[in-house]
Amino acid sequence: SAHWLDRQRHFLPALRTALPFSRLPLLVIALVLWFCGSGMLSLWVVVLCSILYGVIGGLSVGAWQQLILRTVRTDQRPSLFATRYLASNILGLGVASIVGPILTRWPGTHGYALLHLVAFVGAMVSYRVLMAVREPNAAAHAPEPRRGFLENVRGLPALFAGDRRLSSYLWAVALLNSQFLLMGFLAVHAIDTLHQSQGYVGALTSAQ
Repeated sequence: SAHWLDRQRHFLPALRTALPFSRLPLLVIALVLWFCGSGMLSLWVVVLCSILYGVIGGLSVGAWQQLILRTVRTDQRPSLFATRYLASNILGLGVASIVGPILTRWPGTHGYALLHLVAFVGAMVSYRVLMAVREPNAAAHAPEPRRGFLENVRGLPALFAGDRRLSSYLWAVALLNSQFLLMGFLAVHAIDTLHQSQGYVGALTSAQ
């Protein structure tokens, strides 16, 4: 999506189109877990919808970053992100406090269905708030030779090899996010090892 976004004068329309589809997998997971319970169908829906959730969000993150650059002054961006992370942690602690009671009251797929529903509602609220942003007009880009998707992919090795800072940054991001591959398994292992109920996931979520 990067070379397409670089030619756009406005980025809010791209977010308005993509973000509802990135939130929809959460609702699909919630409905399937609630009505279908455990089984292969639910397993595949959870896996595929989680991948879809990440892919659509990843495709639109460039538009979100460009919108930040367009609407927030340079000297205000550090305080913006500091406030964002602080608010995320406070909100995370608040939401984590309902994980334990929900999984204690509705253990299994019903509990996780409700948690995905809560996540969906929160994501839609964030979408509505983002759509209230007013994006200023910008000058049209100078005409550039258009590169297709395959041309961009073929150019990636040279791009990474030619910019050591970019390669280091990508390695750092990959290693940082690799922890999430283990997070769910660590929760299951902790519950089994400590002989706790599913509601203990709430305490683990708060600690995280």
